[in-house]
Amino acid sequence: MINFFPCEPPWKKFKRNPNLKLIKSDGNYTLFYPIVTPDGTQIYCLRGGSEMTYWFGGTLWKMKTDGTEATEVLSDTFCALAISANGQKLALATKTEETGGKLVIFDLVGLTLDTILTSHSDIFDVVFSKTDPQKIYYCSKNYGVYRINIDGSGEELINPSIRNYFDLTSSDSIITRMPYYHPKPRVHPSLPYIAYIKPKPVAGAYAKTDDIILVNMETMDTTYLNANPYKYSWIFFPYWFPDGNKLIFTAYEFVGGDPLRLRPGGEIWLLEKVFNK
Repeated sequence: MINFFPCEPPWKKFKRNPNLKLIKSDGNYTLFYPIVTPDGTQIYCLRGGSEMTYWFGGTLWKMKTDGTEATEVLSDTFCALAISANGQKLALATKTEETGGKLVIFDLVGLTLDTILTSHSDIFDVVFSKTDPQKIYYCSKNYGVYRINIDGSGEELINPSIRNYFDLTSSDSIITRMPYYHPKPRVHPSLPYIAYIKPKPVAGAYAKTDDIILVNMETMDTTYLNANPYKYSWIFFPYWFPDGNKLIFTAYEFVGGDPLRLRPGGEIWLLEKVFNK
C-alpha cells in the first residue's frame, strides 16, 4: 500500500505561498475558466458541479476581483469563455454536445446573446484574435482550430492538427498544451512568457501536486511559481491580470486517503507578485 502522507519533520510540512489568496469558494460548486476584464475590475467564470466540471460545462457568473458580489449572468451551460480587448463582448461555447457546442457572442453593453453560424458544433475553446478585434479563433474537437469574424463571415481553417485547448500570441500564433501538462496555456499580455499547469513531486512516495510554471518563449527556460494552494492540488485554467503580474486559476484540494480523494468544489485563487516576489 502506498503511503501518501508520510511523517514529516516540521520544517518540511507544507507552507502556502504568501502571495496566494483565495478569491472565491462556493461550497460543492466548481468555479472554473476564470477570466479578468481588461480594466481589471471584474472576473467572469463558469460555475458547475463538484468535480471534472470543465468536461460538463457551467453557467456564466461574474464577481468583483475580490470575490464579492458574485451573480449569475447567463443560465445556459457553457464550456469556454473569452473576452474582447475592449471588454464589451464575451465569446462562449455552449455545451450542447458531449464534446462541445456552438459559438455564441454575448454583448455586455446591449445584453444580447447571438449564435455565430460555424461549420462545426463541437467547439470547446475560444479566443479573441490579438491582432483583429473582429475575429475569433475557436477549436473544434474533431476538425482543429478555425478563425471566423464575429458576424459569422470569413470562416477559415487555421490548423487541423491542433484539437486541444489553446491561446494566441500577440501575432495570433497558436500556443497549445504541452505533453503531460494540463490545459489551458495562457500567454502573458506583454512579455515572452506562457503560463502552463504542470505536476511536480512533493514529499511522499509517488505523490505529486499541480503547480503553475512559466515558460520563456525565447529561451524555453521554465520556472515553477509555487502556486499550489494546498499540498496536494489539482489546478486548471490560469489567466493573467491586465497588469501582467498576477494570475488567477481554478484549484481543487486532494485530501487524505489511499488513494487521495478529491474534495468537491473547485475554487478561484489569485497568485500575486508573479515577477517581483
